[in-house]
Amino acid sequence: KWLDMFLTTNLTYNNTYAKRAIAPDNRFVPYASFVDEQGNGHDISWINMSDALRTSYENKSIGLPNIGKLNLSYNPQNDFDSGFTKGTSYNTRLLTGVTAKLLKGLRFEGTYGAVLNNTQTEIYDDASGYLGQIEIAKMTVTTPALKSFVPTTGGNYANVNGQRRNWTIRNQFAYDNNWDNYKHQLTAIAGIEIQKQTFSQAQTRLRGYDLDILSYKPIDYNTTSLGLANTIINTNGTYRVNDIFAQSYLDTRFRSYYMNGAYTYSGKYTINASTRYDQSNLFGADVAAQAKPVWSVGGSWLLSGE
Repeated sequence: KWLDMFLTTNLTYNNTYAKRAIAPDNRFVPYASFVDEQGNGHDISWINMSDALRTSYENKSIGLPNIGKLNLSYNPQNDFDSGFTKGTSYNTRLLTGVTAKLLKGLRFEGTYGAVLNNTQTEIYDDASGYLGQIEIAKMTVTTPALKSFVPTTGGNYANVNGQRRNWTIRNQFAYDNNWDNYKHQLTAIAGIEIQKQTFSQAQTRLRGYDLDILSYKPIDYNTTSLGLANTIINTNGTYRVNDIFAQSYLDTRFRSYYMNGAYTYSGKYTINASTRYDQSNLFGADVAAQAKPVWSVGGSWLLSGE
């Protein structure tokens, strides 16, 4: 037969869910127990700050609306249920190809591939959890009056949507022939390969989010994006909240032309040559960084054939 074709497909669906597991680091004591004999969680607030400093911060927060005051204690077991990350992904892989015998020794080969991936991730951390309480402390001013610039109830909710598209096209002609009972052999290929990879992501983040009624509380981002001074945990304005929306896009393109060939005489003497010319949007706009083909020439002698 003169024509061969193939098609390979792979479809994948993933659904993940995880709560706020403990991530021990060098502050943790080896073999430390996180629960007592009754299964109650241990308070290990000391790994984040001293008891005196924690008490000082909590006292500064007395009178906060809706919660009375902050609770900056850290109990890993209780914090486990304070948030979650839920993800869904759809992945499709397609690979197809064709081989056509055109003339004696000459054939065309084409390979074409695509990867299509979509992901959606939901991230939620309740304001009552340790991370939520810390953010409130960093965004609550103590003078002239006690005021939090982020909601003290609800949670921090983020929705992240990503899309990845990868495309590959490869076309080449291949020649392989011999004459006079293999006294003369010639092999050569010439082709082009084109690739394109794109990745886009959009993230929306809301604070004071209520999972039951699907609502959130507004924030004065004009103020929080500049940073605040005189806060309970004073960061001197270096901690800022301006992440309601973020978007990114990456586009990578690649194109390559290539040729190589070899001639062998009597199965002993071979000369070969190859060249390749690559183009990519990653090379930059400077002419000095473009149009730089590479090539090589070589030869070999099979001494054992003498």
